[in-house]
Amino acid sequence: MKLQKLIYYAHGWCLALTNKPLINEQVEAWQWGPVIPSVYHEFKACGNAPIKGSRYTDVTVVPRGSDGKPKFLFSKPTLDESTAEGKTAKSIVDKVWSEYNKFSAIQLSAMTHRPGSPWDITWNKNGGSARRGTDIPQETIRAHFSRATTGTPND
Repeated sequence: MKLQKLIYYAHGWCLALTNKPLINEQVEAWQWGPVIPSVYHEFKACGNAPIKGSRYTDVTVVPRGSDGKPKFLFSKPTLDESTAEGKTAKSIVDKVWSEYNKFSAIQLSAMTHRPGSPWDITWNKNGGSARRGTDIPQETIRAHFSRATTGTPND
């Protein structure tokens, strides 16, 4: 869960500071907060244990197979630090790590659940029961983290 929240925070800050996403995947509102589905599928077997020996992968969802289930293709993610955009993204990820890593998974989850947060807005739009797969709009995430840069954050 902590990895989910750290990636979510890095993505949110990247949207706010550069107006570009860090990840090329939609963040979803699940019961326990914002979830990046590929990260969930990659690391769910780890549970609450430390992540060891993972492939550290990115995922691409391809059309449903004959069994009706989506297929997940895994590949290593890259961050091109030779470009200004890549250097900025790396700087944001490093800053998020240094600022948010001190919090536990539970604390980070509670922060994402605060009233007015992107998860809260999306989750409560459907009476507090958004079904799995409900996207948290990128613009909602960007606006939330942008407010934090002006001193009016909700978290």
